[in-house]
Amino acid sequence: MALVHGVRFSLQRRGRAAVFALLLCAQATFGFSVAGQQENTCEANGSIYYVGEWYFLDSDHCTQCECTDEGSACARTECTSLPAACIHVSHYPTDCCPRCEKIGCEYRGIVYELGQNFQPSECEQCTCDSDGIARCLVADCAPPPCVNPVYQTGKCCPECKEGILWICVVPTAMLMHHAVKLFLLEILSGLIPAPSVVVMMARMLATGRETALPPVPASKTVHPSNRLPSKIDFLYS
Repeated sequence: MALVHGVRFSLQRRGRAAVFALLLCAQATFGFSVAGQQENTCEANGSIYYVGEWYFLDSDHCTQCECTDEGSACARTECTSLPAACIHVSHYPTDCCPRCEKIGCEYRGIVYELGQNFQPSECEQCTCDSDGIARCLVADCAPPPCVNPVYQTGKCCPECKEGILWICVVPTAMLMHHAVKLFLLEILSGLIPAPSVVVMMARMLATGRETALPPVPASKTVHPSNRLPSKIDFLYS
């Protein structure tokens, strides 16, 4: 009976030794520990990564890691600044940094390329600068020298109708003074036909005293020799 028990114990001990040897062999060959856990791997994102593998964290797409013998070595990616002229930015769920889809200038709902010159209206001349800003020059139209100017298609400033030109001047006291003097001088010089009464009044205004004149026929004008020579310069007095 004792012999049977001795043989059974010996077999159990040999069996345990054989199993232990197999486990050691498996550990050396496949990298598993005795407890059954694989060595030289990294666990992240619910997955197993081998040494040398790179991966991004699901919780932060800007953090990239490498599986090493010491474990996961991670570093966060810094996003570069987008171009100043970027007018269309996209954010994708799997990307860390935003993407610039289009650069240029947007002016009144229209996109222009960098450096492009454009004319959004008849009075504007614009350029799309490198910073994405459209800078424009607006024409400054001078007042047209006429009444009721018209706007032509494709032109910025109004233009006068052909054959109708009127220069409107706001009268001033000095202008009216010289105009009256010029009118009197023309009457006295006979350049403007006038009745004798008007001529007499003109002489009175010009000389500052009453002057009697013989009647002048309506069919005739005062000859330039009959004007008052001494009063020619009164226009510039």
